[in-house]
Amino acid sequence: MALRFFTGASQGFVSPAMQSLWSHWAPPLESSRLRSICFAGSQVGKVLTYPMTALLCEYGFDGGWPSLFYLQGIVGVVWFVGWCLTVYDSPSQHPRISARERDYIETSLAGMVSGRSQTKTPWLSILGSGPVWAIIIAHMCCNWGEYTFLTNIPTYMKEVLKFDIKQNGFLSALPYLGFWLLITVSSWLADLVRSKQLLSTTATRKLFNSVGKFVPALLLIAVSFVDCTQPYLAVSLLALGVSMTGFQYGGGLYMSAGDIAPMYAGVIYGISNTVATIPGFLSPLAIGLLTPDQTQEQWRQVFYIAAAIYVFGAIFFIVFSSGDLQTWAKQEMQEAASLELKVDLLDSEACGVAKQEMQEAASLELKVDLLDSEACGVGTDTPRDRRHIEPCDTDIRSIEASDRNTHDIDLTDTNTHNIDHSDTNTHDIDPSDTNTHDIDPSDTNTHNIDSSDTKTHIIDPSDTNTHDIDPSDTNAHNRDHSDTNTH
Repeated sequence: MALRFFTGASQGFVSPAMQSLWSHWAPPLESSRLRSICFAGSQVGKVLTYPMTALLCEYGFDGGWPSLFYLQGIVGVVWFVGWCLTVYDSPSQHPRISARERDYIETSLAGMVSGRSQTKTPWLSILGSGPVWAIIIAHMCCNWGEYTFLTNIPTYMKEVLKFDIKQNGFLSALPYLGFWLLITVSSWLADLVRSKQLLSTTATRKLFNSVGKFVPALLLIAVSFVDCTQPYLAVSLLALGVSMTGFQYGGGLYMSAGDIAPMYAGVIYGISNTVATIPGFLSPLAIGLLTPDQTQEQWRQVFYIAAAIYVFGAIFFIVFSSGDLQTWAKQEMQEAASLELKVDLLDSEACGVAKQEMQEAASLELKVDLLDSEACGVGTDTPRDRRHIEPCDTDIRSIEASDRNTHDIDLTDTNTHNIDHSDTNTHDIDPSDTNTHDIDPSDTNTHNIDSSDTKTHIIDPSDTNTHDIDPSDTNAHNRDHSDTNTH
C-alpha cells in the first residue's frame, strides 16, 4: 500500500511539469497541438496497457501478473534516461536547437514568459481568479467521468455485457484509441480556428470544452439503456463517449492554464490536478455503493450521475472561463521582466561586458569624429595624436598624421597656417594678427606680394592697377567682389 501511495505521489509531478515546460516551448498559435502531445501520449499508454495486461496475466512470466509490473518498470526507467538526455527548460538552454527555431519560439513568447527560473507566485490572485476556478471545477468534473470509464468499464463489460477477460482487455482499450485520435484532431482544429481568426481563444476553449462534456453525457445516458443482448452497441457508445472527451484535452480546459497565465501554468494545473484527483477515490466508492448487485439498473444510476456532473462542469466553464492573459499574470510578468533586466545588467558589469560595450561606443565615437574631420578638410589619415579640432572649423590646416604633438588652434583665426611637423613642440598660434595691408590705388606700379607674407591683404576695388600675385602664395586674400579691376 505504501509503495502504491508513493508511486501515485511521484506521478503527480508529471502533468504540472509538462504545463510549465510547454509555457517556454509552445508558440501561442501552436499551443493546443503541442500541449496535447502529452495528454494524447497518456491515452496511448492505456491503449497498450489494457490488452497487454490481459495477455500477461494469463501468459506472463513469474506467475503471470507480476510480469506486468516488471515490464512497466523497465519502460519507465528507459523513458527517464531518454528524458534526461533530450529535454531542456527553454530553447535558450538547448544545445542542439537551430538558431532560426530558437528565435522563432522566443519571439512568439516575448512578454508572456520570463527567462528567469525564480519569480514570485501571486497566490492570492490565482486563488481569487474566476478563470482559474473554471479550470479547477471543469477539471474535477472531467475526471469524475474519466475515472468512471477508466476504473469501471472492465467491470461493467464483465458483469453486465458478459465479456471474458481476454476479450475484455482489447475492448476496454478501444475507447482510449478513439480518445487519443480525438485529442490529436481537436488540437489541430483548435489551433486552426484561432490562427484563421474564426474564433477567439476564449470562444475556442468554451466550444471545445462543451463538446467534450455534453456529447459524452448524452452517450452515457444512451449506454445505460443497452443490455447484454446488444453488447457491441454498448461498446460502440462507450468508445464514442470516451473518445469525445478528447475535445477537452485538445482544445478545452486543459489548454486554458497556458492561455490565462503562461508563467504560472504549472502552478495552476498543479492546483487543478490535485483537486481533480478527488474523484479518483470518490468515484469508485460511489460506484461500489450504487452497484452492490451489478445490475443494469444500478449501473444506470452510475451513468446518470456521471452525465449530470459532465453537464455541470460544462456550464460552469462557459460562464467563468477565459482564454485571455489575465491582468494579474501580466503585471507579475512585467515585474519579473524588470527584475530580470536589472539582474542581467549586474551580471554584465560583473563579467566586464559593460566595459567592452563602452570601448565599442568610444570606437564608434572616434569614427564619427574622423568623418566630421574629413568633412572639414582635415584629412583622411587616422590620427594617433590628440588634437582639439571643432567640426565647424572652416580654415585650412595641413597637419601631418605622423605628428604626435598637440596643437591648439583657435578657430577664430582666418589665416592659413603651415605647421612644420618636424617641430616637436606645442605651438599656440595667435589669430589676433588682423593687420590690413592697403595698396594705394594711385600707385601704377606692379606689386609682387611675397607668398611668405601670412597677412591678409585687402585690395581697394577703386585701384585700377594690375597686381601680380605670386601663385606660390598660399595665404588668404580678402577681396572685395564689387571690385571690377584686374588683379
